[in-house]
Amino acid sequence: MKLHEYSSFEEKDEYFKDGKIKINININKIFEKLDKLQTEGSGFIYRGCSEAKYAMYNSAQRIYIEQDLHHQVPSEQISEHYTLFISSLIDSAGTWNNSVISKLLKASSINPENR
Repeated sequence: MKLHEYSSFEEKDEYFKDGKIKINININKIFEKLDKLQTEGSGFIYRGCSEAKYAMYNSAQRIYIEQDLHHQVPSEQISEHYTLFISSLIDSAGTWNNSVISKLLKASSINPENR
C-alpha cells in the first residue's frame, strides 16, 4: 500500500492552517506533556517532511502501511495488531547486536524495560 499524500493544499488545509495544526484530538495535552518534558530536561526532537504533500508518519507506521500489515487482521483489530507490531520491534531492538541498546540504556541510568 502507498503512503497517503495530500492531493492538494486544499486537502491539507483540512488539517493544517498557516502551519498550525487544526486537529484538536487532545493536542493541547500533548503539547503540555512536551513542555513538561522539556522543563524536566528530557530531550525530544521535532521532525518534518521533505515536501509538503507528504502526511507525517513515523518509521514504524511507514513499514506497517507499505507492507500492508494492516490487512492481516480485521479493521477492528488493527490498533491491537499495531501495538503488537511495535512490541515486537522493541523486543528485537533490545536483543539486537548483543543487546547493545539495552546496555546503552542501562549505562545511561534508563530502565531498558520501560517501553
